[in-house]
Amino acid sequence: MVNLPAVVAEHTPNPDAIKFLLGRVLLDEPYDFRDVEAASGSPLASPLFALAGVQRVFIGPDFAVVTKRGEASWSGLADPVIRALRAFLASGEPAVDPEAPPSSAPEWGEEAARLERVLDAQIQPLVAMHGGDVELISYAGGVARLALRGACAGCPASEATLREQIERRLRAEFPDLVRVEQS
Repeated sequence: MVNLPAVVAEHTPNPDAIKFLLGRVLLDEPYDFRDVEAASGSPLASPLFALAGVQRVFIGPDFAVVTKRGEASWSGLADPVIRALRAFLASGEPAVDPEAPPSSAPEWGEEAARLERVLDAQIQPLVAMHGGDVELISYAGGVARLALRGACAGCPASEATLREQIERRLRAEFPDLVRVEQS
């Protein structure tokens, strides 16, 4: 029998999302699967979407965040999710099919590239602790458009996180920042 790492569930600020620590690094870059069609190239996400009640799957470097549909209950969904994650770990397959086309990184101007570096270095580690991710969509005219992913997507506290944490931190680094918007 293969000795698999334990799958550990952690609650997040979003009551509909649970972060599952997988005990091994799977990816360098996170992937956000919003639906079953998007997950077709992921041996990790596809079986999770096959479970009734799964709405979204976010895969981080060494964790997966599963977001349930509003009507689903974690009491009936957590064990099947853990079984699916353990089956994936036992399979030895990659989390995302290496033949899947890579997501292309946008071309940024220098100011937007600097903003993205600050997000990656200062903000990303904080939101990742809660199973989240923040992605810069655009930065122009002093307006930063961000997408909150993983457990942060749809979290009741996401607007407060955006204003009180992310925007405040970015204003300290970027005096010309007018506002931060959620995409």
